[in-house]
Amino acid sequence: MSRFAFRNRPRKLSKAMGHNSGPPGRELRLQKTISMLLRFQRIEGSWGVINETREYTEALIERAIKKGPEDPEMMKLANHWLLEKDLVHMLFKEYVPRFSHPKYQNQPYLQLYKIEMQPGRQYMTQMGCLELKENPWPKVKPDPPNTEGQLHNVLLKAFFEDKRKFSGNHRPHASTKPDFDNVKGMENLTLNEDVNQSETIRNMNKDSVSAENQNAQSSNMDKSENSEEEVVDAVLLDNKSDRERPNTENKC
Repeated sequence: MSRFAFRNRPRKLSKAMGHNSGPPGRELRLQKTISMLLRFQRIEGSWGVINETREYTEALIERAIKKGPEDPEMMKLANHWLLEKDLVHMLFKEYVPRFSHPKYQNQPYLQLYKIEMQPGRQYMTQMGCLELKENPWPKVKPDPPNTEGQLHNVLLKAFFEDKRKFSGNHRPHASTKPDFDNVKGMENLTLNEDVNQSETIRNMNKDSVSAENQNAQSSNMDKSENSEEEVVDAVLLDNKSDRERPNTENKC
């Protein structure tokens, strides 16, 4: 089943087959556009007519897939909307097998595009392009060109590869290589480098502070040892002076 939302009311098509053509002119216009679409598999026209043709064609193909050519009501409906009889044969032999594939289970059978207006002609009616999927024509919107081999892309790729190798030598703990193909990867790299630099500076400051503390402790220990030696020398001198002093009491 086609996954496509149909309008509950018919779209008003002004001047479908000329002024005052009315509903018969609208029906004849849709018969012609549906027949042209199944014949050539791609048509262009005003946006309103193309959009209405899409809805009728989707419904016609969906009913043909469900009922098949054995249903007389389905054959009557196909003969009504297709002005050329060979298109009825094409509908059941070509389009029904194509769109019965499981990949179209919840997908529309047709693709609609808006045609860009030329500059200075915005007053004109919006045009559209309608096509059956898997048609033999070139794509309406071509695939984007492959720019991988252009000079600036080759140079950028080589630069990022060298940058990755250079950063890998200074960060052996990194398990994964950063993605330099986007700006986020470059920002993460610079952030990691800043963090590493700040950690290195912090470690250097800690080493210098610890060295100063060790020097201060050693100087204090030297001073304390010198003071103890001075005290010992003073005591020894006092004892020596006492021994050398004459005993005046015995002489008297």
